[in-house]
Amino acid sequence: MTRWGWMIMLALTSISFAERITLEEAVVRAQRDAPSVRLARQQYLQAREQSRQALGLLGFRLDSQAVYERYLPSQSFGPGSPSSSDAKRVALTLSYPVDVLGLNRKTAAAARKNEDAASEAIEAELNRVRGIVREAYVGVLQAQDSVAVRERALASIQGTLANLQKRFAAGDIPRFDVVRLETEVVRGESELITARNNLRLAEQVLNNAMARPVDAEIEVEPVDMEVTLPGNGDGLVALAEQNRPELRQLQNLLVAREFVTFATRIGNSPTLSVAANQLFTIDPGPFNNGSQATISATLSFPLFDSGITRSRIRESKILEDQIRSNLDQTKLGIALEVRSNWVRLQNALQRLASARKAVELQTEALRLATLRYENQVGILLDVTIARNDLTEAELNLSLAQYDALAAQAALRRAVGTDDLNPQPNS
Repeated sequence: MTRWGWMIMLALTSISFAERITLEEAVVRAQRDAPSVRLARQQYLQAREQSRQALGLLGFRLDSQAVYERYLPSQSFGPGSPSSSDAKRVALTLSYPVDVLGLNRKTAAAARKNEDAASEAIEAELNRVRGIVREAYVGVLQAQDSVAVRERALASIQGTLANLQKRFAAGDIPRFDVVRLETEVVRGESELITARNNLRLAEQVLNNAMARPVDAEIEVEPVDMEVTLPGNGDGLVALAEQNRPELRQLQNLLVAREFVTFATRIGNSPTLSVAANQLFTIDPGPFNNGSQATISATLSFPLFDSGITRSRIRESKILEDQIRSNLDQTKLGIALEVRSNWVRLQNALQRLASARKAVELQTEALRLATLRYENQVGILLDVTIARNDLTEAELNLSLAQYDALAAQAALRRAVGTDDLNPQPNS
């Protein structure tokens, strides 16, 4: 390969291609790859296996045992009788715990409720991840818009500076006006660098939310900018109490703990176990049967455990109360989260309407200031102030637009559903 060929290949390999991604793709990827979601799924699998183990306690159990014994000295049964120096036996035992008081059934029911709680924990984590990714995605869009605003402002200043330099060369304006615009150009370049750095940081935040390398190149697609204020606070709070998986998770944990309390309370009660045994003797002696079957029933009566059971019952009741308190606190927190994000969205929409009028006003103010200056009626300071005011108004409009989108994403996460205007049941 020629030198130019190697240089072209090196240039191509050094180019990093940014991946274009939509909001929906970002959410799907985060829900698939986020470590917190994977951990929640692993915990669910663990709870499912524990549930299966608890169900196994309700069924039959078959055990086997092989015994080899060596007699020293050998056993003899009289003159002329053969001697026995060892014995080989195989035993099979089929047992079944008779769950008279429902102890094992309650334990299995508690395990199933724990499994349901682990399933709801997955949904809660998915809901949290969706909210984080959506807000991070909107953050990238807002940072991109800020860069665009700064670029337009800088280009406008540079264009004005070029015209002023020509007029200064012709002797129409003082050098002070040129120096003032050169200062504005330097300030605009600095603000543009800051905006680009903020954009890169926002992209890193989005990459982190999607469990991607933070320095990976990424490009985001635009989203629908239409945002409306849904329903009212009270209706959304009621909807959140129906949809938030954290509440269902705690409710399942509470039921599971109540089952555990019941099982602990009857833990000192009598237990009954039924077993069938089959013993096979290999090479039996002359007075031994080759096999023997037995059936047994064992009834156990716990008499005294030094107060351990009573203490465990009290502990289980305390844990029940803790879950109830956690459930009440979570309901209050969800209500506050819904209401605060609803107010945040309402405020953002109000600022959005005001910001649009402000951009319209400052655009006209810049036009008039520029016209007055070009006709030598106004001064350059008026143009500079008007341009800075327009840039500030455009940035405020961008912030209001994307803050409304971020507030909508946060409200959806708080309610636990994307449908913030559900149809009433007919």
